[in-house]
Amino acid sequence: MRRSPGGALPAGLEWAKTMDALPELLSVSDVVVLGVPLTAETTGLIGASQPRQMRPGAPLVNVSRGPVVDQDALFEALVNQSIGGAALDVWWDAPSGVVAPEAVRRFAQLPNVIATPHNSGHTLDTFGSRVGEIAQNITAFADGRSLTNQL
Repeated sequence: MRRSPGGALPAGLEWAKTMDALPELLSVSDVVVLGVPLTAETTGLIGASQPRQMRPGAPLVNVSRGPVVDQDALFEALVNQSIGGAALDVWWDAPSGVVAPEAVRRFAQLPNVIATPHNSGHTLDTFGSRVGEIAQNITAFADGRSLTNQL
């Protein structure tokens, strides 16, 4: 999906359309993977009607933010088995920094759900490179040089 139309398709990409083509994308996808930022446009992107537009048996994978998917609509689709399952790496209250255990338990009890914590970047290598970058920024700051990854 693209936010705006136009441009050539990158090599190997079969299709790229704007958000209004979501029903078409859902109907032709073997697996639906959500990797979008949480914005006003994407909040509730997957609601009650979108699971019905998915191919029978197609799973939904959410690795973006919980509120991109309507929690109750997804739960109903999973209980009714109108989609093949869900892999959830994010939770609806995660932006607040606290994941309510009841939200996790609600979905984790279902046989067609894989529930994981959203911490795949928390590895020894990741922390090592972060510490290295922090040390480089401290040295750069002390030397009056520009810093990396500033907002």
